Amino acid sequence: MQKQITSSFDHIIILTILIIDFNIKYYNNPRKILEADVLSYYAYLPAAFIYRDLSFNFIHEDIEKYNKIIWLFPTATGKSAIITSMGLSYLYTPFFIIAHWVTPALPGV
Repeated sequence: MQKQITSSFDHIIILTILIIDFNIKYYNNPRKILEADVLSYYAYLPAAFIYRDLSFNFIHEDIEKYNKIIWLFPTATGKSAIITSMGLSYLYTPFFIIAHWVTPALPGV
């Protein structure tokens, strides 16, 4: 009997946490899903797979568009670089490729 009460209580706690998490987090606002440092980690993927330009020269074509989503810093050689490493981009790559492949087939995207 005690084990069943504990199990039910655990399920109620987990369900409550999930409800609170999904209502408080940024999942309801698509512009907030990629935020802060994640933007820098993610920036390598469109640069590599869409623009094919890891030197980030494509940013100069539309500074207004990219300035808010890709944060570049000047280097000592006068070029620009992202301050974060690309380690997490390696982990994001399979999901980025799948999304990049599937998105054109989705209606309204």
